[in-house]
Amino acid sequence: LKTVLFTGFTATGGQPIWQMLLNSLLMALSIAAGKIIFALFSAFALVYFEFPCKKLLFALIFSTMMLPVEVRIV
Repeated sequence: LKTVLFTGFTATGGQPIWQMLLNSLLMALSIAAGKIIFALFSAFALVYFEFPCKKLLFALIFSTMMLPVEVRIV
């Protein structure tokens, strides 16, 4: 297991597996943090600011939350 994690695919010219796992973890954490921050800002704007089409925007956000991810990707 140690050989697989620390040398990994270096024999074939690739990166060690632990480095790929660390890259995946950093990407997942940064994307999750970005989504949370964006959601907080949009919720704050919907609650505390008055602007035209506020209810329509809320309905659009709410309706996209009810759709499965596969539909939103297309």
